[in-house]
Amino acid sequence: KDPLARVVVAIVSLSTFMCSANLVAHAWQLARISFAYVIDMTPLYVPQYGRPADKVGYFLGPYVIRAVLQSTPILVLVPFVELPTLRSRKLTVLLALPAAMLFGICALRANEPAAYALGFPCVYLRYTIPALAPLLVLALASAKELRWTRNHFIFIAIASAAIFALLCSGNDLPLWRRMLLLYGTLAAALATAVTAWRARAARSDLLLTRATHAAAVAIAIGIGTTIGATIPSLSAMRNANDARTDDIARHVPQRFALVGFAPELDPPLALRANHDVEYMDLYETRQEKGWTNFRAMIDVWTNEGRPIFALWPSDKEIRSPWPNISFEEIDHEQRLFRVRKLYEVAPSD
Repeated sequence: KDPLARVVVAIVSLSTFMCSANLVAHAWQLARISFAYVIDMTPLYVPQYGRPADKVGYFLGPYVIRAVLQSTPILVLVPFVELPTLRSRKLTVLLALPAAMLFGICALRANEPAAYALGFPCVYLRYTIPALAPLLVLALASAKELRWTRNHFIFIAIASAAIFALLCSGNDLPLWRRMLLLYGTLAAALATAVTAWRARAARSDLLLTRATHAAAVAIAIGIGTTIGATIPSLSAMRNANDARTDDIARHVPQRFALVGFAPELDPPLALRANHDVEYMDLYETRQEKGWTNFRAMIDVWTNEGRPIFALWPSDKEIRSPWPNISFEEIDHEQRLFRVRKLYEVAPSD
């Protein structure tokens, strides 16, 4: 009945509720990012990436981005690896622990915007690559316990070749192709997980055979989509980046400065291998603040006698915010500009 006690109880209750709400919100965000890494990033909101009108998948260029199980569905067998001996348990821990730690670190990026949490992926989630080898070893160790026959390997070869032939030309814009890459792979992973779980629980020859069929489909679709979509996509982007770098190299001297945003800036920075290049990523400065860092570097580079060039996104108009700085377009296709300081601005009294 004491009013002060009531206030204290109310404050404690409210604090507990707020803490719980914050914990729930943070746990939910961790779960969403983990889901995006392992299963599918489509439910996330990632405004930095292209998204078709049907909302199926995210794009970088004309290629859809896939999560771990969408790229390698056979990894779903990792939790089913047999551990009959102490040695097998030790080896499993040795392989699984670093991979689990990597995925944990990736999940802890959940407090960042989704594009940064996922590392601006391209075709696949690049942060997860170091975990692929040990997880594949575990998945294949699990698959080894299934009932394989020669017909399964013939099926894998034929189905992989068919998927390759289906996917090897074109891009990921057609809906049927995205459904195969994103959800055909997940369906194969789900079927493999369900049949493997049932076979392990019942120890039935029939269920082991069904699990083997499902695993064969998962392996075939993983191989087929890799050689039919992933490798051609990466090769096409690499060729485009090489051509872009070669075009830019024809316009720049041996020693120069380059300014731009990361997507346009990253490929030509390969010129640092045989050029003296200094650069500035404009993601690290703010246009609404007057691009003060950019403006300061123009003075520094001009005083050093270092020619300055800017690479601009095709969807953005470039206008100099300073009256004594000019941006002269020298390659319209590549959106390459020469930045020059025209005159000194007299200091105001």
